[in-house]
Amino acid sequence: MKILITGANGFIGSHLKDRLEKSKQYEIIPWDRQHGDLKQPQNFPEVDVVIHLAAYNSTKEFYTKGFEVIKDNILTTMNLLEHYMKQENKPLFMYTGTPESYAGAQTFLITNYPQTKRVHW
Repeated sequence: MKILITGANGFIGSHLKDRLEKSKQYEIIPWDRQHGDLKQPQNFPEVDVVIHLAAYNSTKEFYTKGFEVIKDNILTTMNLLEHYMKQENKPLFMYTGTPESYAGAQTFLITNYPQTKRVHW
């Protein structure tokens, strides 16, 4: 099984990449800024799974250059989705977000989100 990990040099991406590589069950294709700018359309490799972790992760940057952060995160995701939607065998696409993605959901929408449950691997 081939897995593309975007943001593979980040904190979560690097640990996930190392863990999956150690299992020797998967072919890992790491993708980070030195592999190409995700904001630009790319010819991404054919894979079975995309784990999209690439994003700004600094709250400071969100407040100092908010539009750039949002644009960067949206364009990278859209380019990946548009590329893989054209393939006949579409990969499983795993998208991650930040707490800001669901902040207030429990308070204002009176709903629980998955983070309230403890998951054991």
